[in-house]
Amino acid sequence: MANLLSKHRVKLACMCSVAALMTFSGSAQADDSAIMAQLQKMQAQIEAQNAKINQLQAKLAKKSSGTHGGGLDEEAVNDIVVDVVEESLENYADENKPAIDVSGYTTFAYTTSNQNGADGRQLFSLPETRLVFQGRANEKFGAVIEFEYQNAFEASGGGGADIEGGFSMERAYLEYNHNKQVNARAGKFFQPMGIWAPKHWAVSTDSVSTPSFIENNFFKASVIGAQGFGSWAPDAEGSVLTDVSYSAYVTNGIQDGGTETAQTGSLGYGGNLATTFADKYMIGLSASGYKDPGRVAGANDVPGVVNIMPYAKFELPNNITLSAEYIYQDWDESLEDRHSWYGAAKWQFHPKAYAYYRYDDGSAPVTGAGDADEEQANTFTLGYWPIPNVRTKLEFSTHDFDNAASEGYERGTAWVGFVF
Repeated sequence: MANLLSKHRVKLACMCSVAALMTFSGSAQADDSAIMAQLQKMQAQIEAQNAKINQLQAKLAKKSSGTHGGGLDEEAVNDIVVDVVEESLENYADENKPAIDVSGYTTFAYTTSNQNGADGRQLFSLPETRLVFQGRANEKFGAVIEFEYQNAFEASGGGGADIEGGFSMERAYLEYNHNKQVNARAGKFFQPMGIWAPKHWAVSTDSVSTPSFIENNFFKASVIGAQGFGSWAPDAEGSVLTDVSYSAYVTNGIQDGGTETAQTGSLGYGGNLATTFADKYMIGLSASGYKDPGRVAGANDVPGVVNIMPYAKFELPNNITLSAEYIYQDWDESLEDRHSWYGAAKWQFHPKAYAYYRYDDGSAPVTGAGDADEEQANTFTLGYWPIPNVRTKLEFSTHDFDNAASEGYERGTAWVGFVF
């Protein structure tokens, strides 16, 4: 009977774990803080099920001692196990009725920089604070709302001015999960362009600073529209192809940090296709197009732009990860095209610590119809996570420009983030 009880113990624990995982997998593309909260919740549920298994053992022992045959037959054991399993699943359903999960993170930084002639300027800031609400009506329908407060370091001409923080609604969408291959969302969502933009939460990125094409506003991280997405994995055992994921969407085009949308008279569009091989090597291609009235102030004909972005990420031996993204912007209306790329290497030399380096090269911010400058940046980062919820980074970066009128600068940052 001991072997039979052990078998049921494993079966019951697996059933509880699967039930928790089904709930956990329902929210697509959850951020790191949401994943951590779900994992903690799953652990508590599994511990509760283990307590029920111990109760089952006590119940079996009591019944066994009162049985004249000296033990219980398999049918009696199965009846007791079924009763406990049904009770456990009913309790699980009651405890996991549709609800709203709240997660997020906050960050604090000390920055020093000589950008734009600010000689030794120093600043304490709250670079980024996010609050994410996730709710599900059932396993098919859900919604996500995310608010952000930003107070990032900047330096304006003349030595820099005081920086005022700002609130924005980063995401707000309804989502339908049909299966792994076919899903849809409508509302405001992260634009699936490359590696960095779709998952750019400060507590999940390796560096404090963003790649040049993000910092120089090549495209907006969030867009308003409708999106279809999914992934497919081959069934063949031993296949070198691990996963293929896709995304296609239509949007209002370029927009500001809130919910405002540009009145360009036409929709934007985009798509992404990525493949993963041997669970370690990922390559992908993203593309998008829209009208951008901000490129040339006062233009009668709003210029259009097409973004093409190939990217790759490889996990190598010795805990080394290489990644690269390249974006090319094809502008009409006789405007100069723009480009930007980076190559990065990360070495996870300790389970809680890593070293990171990134080289950026590409078009710097452009004003009006003028030609774009070229910027080169080197970023060095040391990261340390003392516990999963607390993450720290020390970073130093250099920035140089081809145009003699643009002055290079250096920036140093000490950063800490807390996930809740």
